[in-house]
Amino acid sequence: SFKMPAAETTLHVICVKNIYNVTAVPGANTELTILDANGDATASPAEAEVGTSVQVAVKTDQGYGLETITVKAGANYLPISLVRTETDGTMIYTFVMPASDVTVATAAQKDVYTVQFVDYDNALLKTTAVQNGETVDETEIPTPAARAGYTFSGWEVFDNAAGTWSKVNDVKTMVIRDNTVLRACYEAETY
Repeated sequence: SFKMPAAETTLHVICVKNIYNVTAVPGANTELTILDANGDATASPAEAEVGTSVQVAVKTDQGYGLETITVKAGANYLPISLVRTETDGTMIYTFVMPASDVTVATAAQKDVYTVQFVDYDNALLKTTAVQNGETVDETEIPTPAARAGYTFSGWEVFDNAAGTWSKVNDVKTMVIRDNTVLRACYEAETY
C-alpha cells in the first residue's frame, strides 16, 4: 500500500513469473513420479514455485538399479539429493525449484551379481560379474584342476534359501538372478 499524492501519479507494475513446470521423463525400467506438497503423486508436468523444494519418487523394476537421476533447467544441471528410501525400495529425492522449467530424468541399469566358482574343497577357482538375467560368459567358466582318482562331472549350485547344493545341467545356460556360488563336482574313477 502507499499514500496517494495530491498530483497525478503513474504506477508501473512489474510482474515476475514465479511458477514453472516440472516434467518427469522416466527411463526404461524406472517409475518416476513428481510429488505434491503432501507427498502424493501429481501429474507431469507439475507446477512448482521458485525456491520451493520439489520431491520426486523413483522406483526401478526388479533386477535393476538406478544408474542416474538428473534435474536439468535448460542446459544446466541442478543438484538433487536423496532424502530417504522407502521399505518398498522407492527412493525419494529433492531439489530446489529454479526460475525456469525443469526436466527430471532417470536411467536404470541391470543389477550385477557375483558368480564364484569353487573346487570340491570350496577353494576359490574364479570370481566373475554377471548382469541380472544373463548367463555366465563361456570364457569365464574355469576348468578345475585334475584330481587324482576322480573325474570332473560338472557343477552344482548353492541354494541360499534351502542351504543345500543341487546339480546344474549346463552352467552355460544357467540364468543368474542373484549372487551365486558354483562348486565343482567329481565322480570317483573305477578301475
